[in-house]
Amino acid sequence: MSGLSWICFAPIFDLLQEVYGLKLLTINYMSMSYCLLFLPMNFPSTYVLDKYGLRVGVVVGFFIQALGMWCRCLVNKSFWFVVMGQTLTAIGQPFTYNAPA
Repeated sequence: MSGLSWICFAPIFDLLQEVYGLKLLTINYMSMSYCLLFLPMNFPSTYVLDKYGLRVGVVVGFFIQALGMWCRCLVNKSFWFVVMGQTLTAIGQPFTYNAPA
């Protein structure tokens, strides 16, 4: 789920620029958000996984990512819902990534 939302805008950046009139930096934020937010969110996710266990940590991560994916579904209202949803999925990603396999 995380990988699906991470890089899905890269192949269609020219179409997004044309349809929504976005700058390239805004579109690049969609994939950069994961790199930018992983490090600061790594510490709270590790704390939650250590303190409350794997089940709680993964459920929190999946809930945040699912909420972000639902926000992205509102793309017809405003592209900023996509930006907000992408940010939420990037925040939830370390919770599921840090979980031991």
